[in-house]
Amino acid sequence: MSTISIKLYEFARKEMSLSEEKAKEFVQAIDDVVKEDIKGENLSELATKSFVKDEIHMLELKLEQTKGELTKAIFWAGLIQFLAIVGSLFGLINLMLHK
Repeated sequence: MSTISIKLYEFARKEMSLSEEKAKEFVQAIDDVVKEDIKGENLSELATKSFVKDEIHMLELKLEQTKGELTKAIFWAGLIQFLAIVGSLFGLINLMLHK
């Protein structure tokens, strides 16, 4: 018996006023249910520390990549707007001078 089973057995005997045999059956039934529940679980779906660290590292890399791409996009958008404004000003000045 594990320490948890012993504590549960003592609890069943003292607090629930069960006989020794009934307390043993009670503890065994709970133990069986817990073991069956653990068997039913898909343990491969549990995350380990290394898995979580790898996922965090991948997300950090993606975040850095996205940050770089966003910086480039903002730079090019600003440059295109600047060239459009300069072109418009040259066009207006050219129109005013040729009138």
